[in-house]
Amino acid sequence: MFKYKTLMLKKLIYSTSGLVLLGPIGAVTGFFIGDEADKVSFMVKWSNFYAHLGMLAKCDGKTNVHEIAYLKYLTEDVLKCNFNNSLLLLDSFKSGTNTVNLKVSESEFQLLLDFCTIDGKINYSEYQILNQIAVGNNLPLNNSDLDEIKSHYENLEAEPFCDYLSMKKSYHKLAQQLHPDLNPNKNSAEKFLSIQLSLVKIEEFHNRKH
Repeated sequence: MFKYKTLMLKKLIYSTSGLVLLGPIGAVTGFFIGDEADKVSFMVKWSNFYAHLGMLAKCDGKTNVHEIAYLKYLTEDVLKCNFNNSLLLLDSFKSGTNTVNLKVSESEFQLLLDFCTIDGKINYSEYQILNQIAVGNNLPLNNSDLDEIKSHYENLEAEPFCDYLSMKKSYHKLAQQLHPDLNPNKNSAEKFLSIQLSLVKIEEFHNRKH
């Protein structure tokens, strides 16, 4: 789907230019030149995409069988390439990248989200990468698990998805105000228990391994 929709435009441009300049022979020549240019453009785009998948896979220190199965699905079912012969794409995945620099459509961004959730929930490191990509492409980052985690940050009166130390600072500030030994109010006691739960959930998010 992605492959053929994105590859036809250059073929048409090259073929039309060849027809105008050289007639029918030019049109055929332009078509084949455009075909080769499209293949190069396709591999450059998706090699970078696979490198970012590799970056996401390294967030939990390993690549598991679920992620390999998803790579095969992406390569064969989405891109319509032979998995075993797609060495450039797979090498890009293995190498990964240290810099977030990826232009994607909304549907392509969903592929990244699906990859991160194929073996469980998104962790903090994966969120940071996904968020950079989303912001860079002006796309929403919609995920029910992240929505739940965001609510726990808000319960601690912390900036959603802030760093760990900032979150703990917000927690300690609230805990001092709400601790039963310092504040006997019943509502304060219930709130104190709720921030304990939020702290646990956010710590799990930061330490989550698939």
